[in-house]
Amino acid sequence: MPIGYLVRRIGQFFLVLWGAATLNFFMPRLAPGNPVRERLISQATQGGPLQEGIEEMVRAYNIEFGLDKPLWVQYVRYSIIPRNWISATRSRIIRPRSCR
Repeated sequence: MPIGYLVRRIGQFFLVLWGAATLNFFMPRLAPGNPVRERLISQATQGGPLQEGIEEMVRAYNIEFGLDKPLWVQYVRYSIIPRNWISATRSRIIRPRSCR
């Protein structure tokens, strides 16, 4: 197998991966409205306790998930640093009982 073919295929792989991740980032942002607000309102109307401070909760969620930042900052953070990696580094490691 020629090395040029292998390099081209690896390049295509990363191009498709980047395209899929970019599409995954922008698709929810094309939907009308604020998904955080819609979710909180739907939970409140489906039997959850009605919250008087829904707007404060929306603001808090937007800040926590970085949705208050410009779109290009959100995209850079999304594409470079996955959220699961950040939360995994903050979590406490629990050792099995056999190691204690």
